[in-house]
Amino acid sequence: MWRRAPLSAKKEYGDAFYREFSDKVVEGASLFGSTRLNLVVDADFHALTARFPQLRYQPGLDSSLVAIPISYLPTGLRDAIITAGQMLARLPIPECLERKK
Repeated sequence: MWRRAPLSAKKEYGDAFYREFSDKVVEGASLFGSTRLNLVVDADFHALTARFPQLRYQPGLDSSLVAIPISYLPTGLRDAIITAGQMLARLPIPECLERKK
């Protein structure tokens, strides 16, 4: 995907951002992700084919404990929690934002 990105986007984000962010995504997936992909496939199948699909699906422990509860919070509080999580995870900052500091 990075190879096909426009040159302007690559310049704004920078190669270092891409490499560091990719590493963080892989690290996060290995810590919190599940190898049971069938849970998502089954939920998608049910949502598409059920006569009365559920309003929300929880295809795994991570969605039950994190994603679903956060989705019920007010937007401001949800954004604050997600921002705090990003800061704790020390996600990289794109070059265009680094230059503004």
